[in-house]
Amino acid sequence: PADAATDAQALVEKYKGGSTNFVVRVDNATLLQADLDAQVGRVMASQNMGGMPKEMMAGAMEEVSRRVIDRFVTQTILLNEATRQNVSVKDEDYNKAYEEVKASVPNGMIFDEALKSFGMSAAQFKEELQNDLRIRKVLDAQVTKIPAASDADIENFYKESRQYFDVPESVQVRHVLVKCEADAAETVHAEKRKKAEDVRAKLVSKDSDFAAVAKESSDCPSSQRGGDLGTLVRGKTVKAFEDAAFAQETNAIGPVVKTEFGYHVIQVTKHDQPRNRPLAEVKEEISSLLLNEKKQETVAKYVEGLKSRAQIKYSDKWAKAAEPAPEMPF
Repeated sequence: PADAATDAQALVEKYKGGSTNFVVRVDNATLLQADLDAQVGRVMASQNMGGMPKEMMAGAMEEVSRRVIDRFVTQTILLNEATRQNVSVKDEDYNKAYEEVKASVPNGMIFDEALKSFGMSAAQFKEELQNDLRIRKVLDAQVTKIPAASDADIENFYKESRQYFDVPESVQVRHVLVKCEADAAETVHAEKRKKAEDVRAKLVSKDSDFAAVAKESSDCPSSQRGGDLGTLVRGKTVKAFEDAAFAQETNAIGPVVKTEFGYHVIQVTKHDQPRNRPLAEVKEEISSLLLNEKKQETVAKYVEGLKSRAQIKYSDKWAKAAEPAPEMPF
């Protein structure tokens, strides 16, 4: 991450346009080019964009910049509104949010090191988190009284979108792989197949434990999970393996199957046929979806209303940042 941050920041330095120039003023707050550069660098580092082809870099940085600018504008007007409403954050709420963010740091990385790798101090993080919590309280107040979707709305959505509730045929599979390169000599293939057949004979015996045999004999990383590959649907794995898995009887130890990876001994532990989830099963999901859509619409309208009453001035260079930004292709 530190290398990614360094690479991203170097690119920001290359493309930036004057650290003391203002980008946008929102009421009593100003975003300077230096601040924009630092934030763009953090975004690019967090999204591992340092290795992007040079011909895409300038356009990508402009789009990231527009999003950072839009966030600054939105955050400023919402923080001003939070101040107007005397919104504050309790220590227990901050501490809970802090622990949640801290828990999301990858294993083996110290939280302060993670902040430093993206050019952010502990004090900056605390200020940003407190600001986010104050904004969340302002927005939550706008959506708390939105009613749940009616049964009629839920049913209409289900009728119009039934294809999204189709569940494909699937199998839960575990296997033992005896790895063999496709271009290996015939004698090697014969040896590997013989080993797979021996594994199968062991698994067929009543005293065998599939997970233990897989852990001991399989050349697949899934060996650490007892050979478990999870749930598979058609079209997601090599055809020979898929055909065998979907044709096998549940819990049977199938015949040895050859694929480009080698020789497999497969067991299907569950086989579910395709189906359409009924309304009763998905009613709560649809209700949550429709409620969230309504909340998003309400928040968007509220924010636009605050923007229309704020004093917002963009620099000539960044005037187009006021336009809606296109979706980023990454």
